[in-house]
Amino acid sequence: MTNFKIRPLEITDYDKGYLNLLSQLTTVGEIHKDKFEENFNKLPECHKLFVIEDVTRNTIVSIGTLIIETKFIHNCGKVGHIEDIVVDRNIRGKGLGKMIVNYLSKLSNDYGCYKCVLNCTNDLIEFYKKCNFNYNGCEMSLYY
Repeated sequence: MTNFKIRPLEITDYDKGYLNLLSQLTTVGEIHKDKFEENFNKLPECHKLFVIEDVTRNTIVSIGTLIIETKFIHNCGKVGHIEDIVVDRNIRGKGLGKMIVNYLSKLSNDYGCYKCVLNCTNDLIEFYKKCNFNYNGCEMSLYY
C-alpha cells in the first residue's frame, strides 16, 4: 500500500480524475474546471474532502468527505458525518475503502466529535460494520 497516499483534496485534483471517480458513486453532471475551482474555493472549514492518490500513476483512486456539524445538544457537541465514499471500481478489494473510512472516523474523533455517522445502502452494511460502525435505524430522504 506504499503507492497510496491519503491527503486533503487539492484544486489540481480536477486533472487527476476526481470528478470521474465521483461519477462512479452518483450523478455529477458537466462541471468544467473553472466551476470546480470556484466551488473548491467556497468550501467551508467544516467540510473536509480527502482523496487517496495512487502516487505512481498520479491519479485519484478513492475519495471521502467528512462534515463536522456543531450542535446545541450534548453540551454544544459536534457530530462527524461521513459522505461520498467511493473507490475506483478497477482497484476495489485492496482495502482502500476501509482505509479512507477509518481515516475519516479517526479525524472525526480528533475534532472532538461525540459520534460519527454515515448513511449507506443495505448492500454496504457489512462493509461499514467491518469499519466499526453499527447499524442504527433508517434513513429518510426528500429529494427536490
